[in-house]
Amino acid sequence: MDTTALDRVGEQLDTFVGEVFSSLARKDQREKAGLYARGLMLDGRRKSMQPMAQRLQVDHQQLQQFVTTSPWDVTPVRKTLSRRACGLITPDAWVIDDTGFIKDGPASRAWPTSTRALSARSATVTCSSVKQR
Repeated sequence: MDTTALDRVGEQLDTFVGEVFSSLARKDQREKAGLYARGLMLDGRRKSMQPMAQRLQVDHQQLQQFVTTSPWDVTPVRKTLSRRACGLITPDAWVIDDTGFIKDGPASRAWPTSTRALSARSATVTCSSVKQR
């Protein structure tokens, strides 16, 4: 999506982000959530912090801090997203791709150095809805 198209849906996106991230306690966190959502929607192959920040014309540290160090509970955000998804697509079943989960155990090379790192890594799960015809 280019910036013109993003501008056209800006109000709808703000409403969506406001609902999904309403559980975030601080206004600056909710603003960064909106910025991050815009960055994900803009055209560009790379969706990592620095390329997204360049497209948004902001300092990448704003996005980086929101995703990696800002203290907010992901559970209410996930619940809101799943409720909205089920309301839109009414799936018959959910298929969860768990390949995003890292190995665990102190002997594993992927063992995180902190709980935050574990949360960040294990938060990546791909879900697909299955509709019977």
